[in-house]
Amino acid sequence: MHQATRALAVLEVLQSGGTHPVTELRERFAVAERTIRRDIELLLEAGVPVESVRGRRGGYRITPGYRTPSLLFTDDEALTTVVGLLLAGEAGLLRDADGAAASAAAKLRRTLPPALRRRVDALLTSVAATGSALPTTPAATRTVLDLADAVREHREVQLVYTRGDGTRLDRIVRPYGVVAHDRRWYLVAASVDDDAPRVYRIDRVLRQRTRDAVFRAPTGFDARSHLIASLASVPRAHRVEVRVAAPLEHVLRRFPPGVAEVEEAGDGWWRIVLQAERLDWVAAAIAGLGSPLVIDEPPQLRDELRVLAARLHAAAEA
Repeated sequence: MHQATRALAVLEVLQSGGTHPVTELRERFAVAERTIRRDIELLLEAGVPVESVRGRRGGYRITPGYRTPSLLFTDDEALTTVVGLLLAGEAGLLRDADGAAASAAAKLRRTLPPALRRRVDALLTSVAATGSALPTTPAATRTVLDLADAVREHREVQLVYTRGDGTRLDRIVRPYGVVAHDRRWYLVAASVDDDAPRVYRIDRVLRQRTRDAVFRAPTGFDARSHLIASLASVPRAHRVEVRVAAPLEHVLRRFPPGVAEVEEAGDGWWRIVLQAERLDWVAAAIAGLGSPLVIDEPPQLRDELRVLAARLHAAAEA
């Protein structure tokens, strides 16, 4: 480990509070005591007030009251960083990603100004991620942050929203969660009129205003699961239901959350249910699994598989 990197790691330990004996630091970083002392000298040269405490319980500590200078993150930068950490943890991009993401988020939080720290706290407690790509569809950072705040504080929101057909709606909702999924931000919220949870694309929110009225969120409600189920069940031209005998990880690779609902069918089989405008890609996806399958519906999917098989046969004979 480079000295500067190790010195920063030593600083992180000291910032956790208390007095740390040199033997503890030596064992923690697997270096000699003189190496730890050189790291302390480097911190002192950088202006970090490290104190040496003598005696049987002595060691090194940070001068009480000292705080690392705040990082100058904008709201956009803080939002992007925190969401990136969430996605790393959810998608398993790194070994022990959950622990690493939580640790990195905690370090980031300690260095932020109080106002931005509160908003990051709201994100960490109110935003879920499905492990898909980082949101790239434009959505106002302030809108995402305001909605995350409302989720955390259980406060109603007046929402002006554009539907997919271009019509506008103005309604009061109870926000249950903000979810990052497949390059988009989504809000899962229930209307105060019927209390039914619905999904809203945040990039289609024109205006939002947090109200003083508070509400009690449903116990155990999972905004991420609700979003995935809602997207997978949006009515399309064809409802597809097939059963396959394949490893679950292979099935989910071709039919990820939000595209299909996958449930256990017993004896190593999985039931895949989805809505599709076209069946050609479904045929290619299930054929690509290379596993035994049963088509429950629609019958036209069998025709698509026959067409695909004929094309593959022709290509093999060419």
